[in-house]
Amino acid sequence: MLGNIIDKINILYKGDFSEADKVIVEAIVNRLTTTKEAKKLSKKANNNGKQQFMEAVFPNVFDDIATTLYEEQSEAFKSMFDNGEKYRQIMSQMAATLYDHFRDAPLVFDPELFRKSLYTAFSDEFADFPGLRPLNEVIDVFVKILQSTSIPSLDGANDLLADCIFAFEELKSLKFKQREKYKRMYSYLTTMRNMRNDESHVTSDASEEEIVTSSRIVTTLYLYITANSITELG
Repeated sequence: MLGNIIDKINILYKGDFSEADKVIVEAIVNRLTTTKEAKKLSKKANNNGKQQFMEAVFPNVFDDIATTLYEEQSEAFKSMFDNGEKYRQIMSQMAATLYDHFRDAPLVFDPELFRKSLYTAFSDEFADFPGLRPLNEVIDVFVKILQSTSIPSLDGANDLLADCIFAFEELKSLKFKQREKYKRMYSYLTTMRNMRNDESHVTSDASEEEIVTSSRIVTTLYLYITANSITELG
């Protein structure tokens, strides 16, 4: 990946890309791929188109990293900051290559990390919920379900949302429950129904905030069903 970036910039500068310039590129790539920024960029690359990533996402991250490195090694990075065109070319070539890198990177499922993340994200949502088992037990069962082999005859099944809802008494009865916690769950169910009926939910221009909100609603309802069916599922 590093060599690919350097080769592209070298071509643009017709071979006039010094060893010092290569050290600069290597330092920036290293920061972008081995620090917390890597996780952020990977998420952005997988949730945005290439142009959006290159123009609206990457420049801010690149600027922050480049500025930090300049402050640490001002002499080494001075040439890049003194040459605006070189700065933009390095950023552009790096953005394009890193976008492809993060898009092609395999997704690794870490069950333990996933459990911890779910508990952190949803502990408040399920706090003091009447009659439900502890959230950590619910999450354990939920993760086991995700790791289970599906029934081949059901792969790709596309049941109507209404059929799915009425398959679970816990979801069907939410409409008639008066406690605030149940009303909140019913509002999630209504929102999910609206998302299902709204053609815009399948478009590629949904914002990251919309994607995160939708994912949270769906996960909350999955956990709620798991909590209410834990005996059968266990």
